[in-house]
Amino acid sequence: MRTNSRLRGAALSLLILSCGPRAGQAPVTTPQPLATDPLGSLAWLAGTWVSDDPSGPRTVEHWMAPEGGTMIGVNRTTHAGQTLFFEYLRIESDAGETVYLASPRGRDPPTRFRAVDAGESWITFEAPEHDYPQRIEYRREGDGLRMRISGVEHGAAKSSTWAMHRLRD
Repeated sequence: MRTNSRLRGAALSLLILSCGPRAGQAPVTTPQPLATDPLGSLAWLAGTWVSDDPSGPRTVEHWMAPEGGTMIGVNRTTHAGQTLFFEYLRIESDAGETVYLASPRGRDPPTRFRAVDAGESWITFEAPEHDYPQRIEYRREGDGLRMRISGVEHGAAKSSTWAMHRLRD
């Protein structure tokens, strides 16, 4: 009996997979964020972004489109075939407030940054009590994205900026 139910499950999976678009039909598209999603205004951030500097480390950051009050992201920096840094990211709507949760190198619990300012194609998050950075900014500039982290580390002002372009599949 167990084998028959496995075969039926496999057959059903193949049937579902074969129901994709046929020649002449419109391809399946990525779902757009619902207009009522609390993070719908951040849809401009969704996608895969890659650093523009070919001579330095390569940073790739990917954000899923807003859905269900969350955006899920990952960031990885590589150079000379080695991973230098990675980070798991989330943007969430929490009790009407937009928060950015960063887990560098998978650290748990994540560091919480609160959205303090935003516009049509930019957003700024802050966590004044955090060691470094205390501020994270994303700004859409034409077809590109500028990411900037800043704050004070060991008593000195510090910042880093990444110019990114959208990776086309």
